[in-house]
Order: sequence, then C-alpha cells, then structure tokens
Amino acid sequence: MEEKKQTKMAWAESLSKKLAYILRHGAKSEGINIGLDGFVDIEELLSHNKFKNITFKQIQYVVENNDKKRFELIKKQEDNKYYIRASQGHSIKDINDEQLLQILSLEDAKKLDVVVHGTYQQHIKPILEQGLSIMGRNHIHFAIGYTSDKVISGMRKTCDIFIEIDVIKAINDGIQFFVSKNNVILSSGKNGILESKYFKIVKNNKNEIIFQNN
Repeated sequence: MEEKKQTKMAWAESLSKKLAYILRHGAKSEGINIGLDGFVDIEELLSHNKFKNITFKQIQYVVENNDKKRFELIKKQEDNKYYIRASQGHSIKDINDEQLLQILSLEDAKKLDVVVHGTYQQHIKPILEQGLSIMGRNHIHFAIGYTSDKVISGMRKTCDIFIEIDVIKAINDGIQFFVSKNNVILSSGKNGILESKYFKIVKNNKNEIIFQNN
C-alpha cells in the first residue's frame, strides 16, 4: 500500500512539473495556444506529445491535490470545454495581469498582517543593494505569512532569509500589487525592480534582524 502511494505521489509530482512548465513558461514555444487570461484548452494540452499518456482524470487529481493550489481548472460555458491555467508564476509576456489576477487595493493591503518575500543568505547582499528583481518572470512573488505558519504559497519552504514588505508605502508610491487565486501577492515593482526602501525588515531563519528601514 505504501509503495502504491509513493508511486502515485511520484507521477503526480512529475505531472505537476510538466504542467507548471507549459502553463507558466513554455506554451508558446511548444505550439500550445494560451489565452490572455492564462487558460489552455485541456483537449489541446492532452493532444500534445508531452502529455500523450496523460488522462484528464490525472490532471484533475493533480489540480485538486496540489498543496499550494498552483493550478485552476474550469469549464467554460461558451464552449462547454475544460481549461486549465497556472495560478501565478508566469514568464509568458502576453498574459494580461488583470485577466489573471486581482488588483490589491490599498484598503485590502491594510488588512494584511505581513507580506514576505523568501530568499537565501547568498542572495541578500545584492538584493539589499539593488532591490528585488522579477528575474525573467512577470512578477516578484510574496507570501502572506511565514513558512512556519502553515503551507504557504509564494515562498519556498527552504528559504532562510525573509524580507517583510511595506506594501502600503509601495502602493502609495504608485507600485501595483496583485493577488492570485492561491493567495500569492505579486508585483513587478517599477521597471522590474522593487527597491529596498520598501523593505520593512529583513530577518534570517533564527529570527535575527539583519536589516531594518527607519
């Protein structure tokens, strides 16, 4: 029984990675049509060579059981067909933010206890000097809370540096933030950079403060 469970987890993880690649980055280069809202026709996806041995039920399983809710599966009324998209993490430039995501208003931002970007010790020096970068994606990702709180979308569990963001200050300065379906906060900053003046505090995984704005 345990062996079957491990096998199921292995193929589910493999399929999740394939879906993430296509839906976030590779749809166009693989010749798969993707809408401005990020949705891809399931029938077209399953007919692609990368998914030739995959069934709709397997995709449904991955969508429903992914702990970070990385994917959204819907049935569109206009054609009665199923479509799938990644909740966030795109590098495909044609995706329309306002069709994929919800704008984070100043009022809603004030209700958030903490907005955090997770990173690693080896990256923090250039981040403090140059700010956070979109790094080839469409947005910088932030989590609503810390990894120790619960399963968190928007941050890797292995992060050892945590940057708390002053979202209120950034929004007041004209920087736009969005919320994805799986509650990841996203922003492209200004020209792809969120400057360190918007960092409230930077802590390591021992809760030691290594940087703080006055």
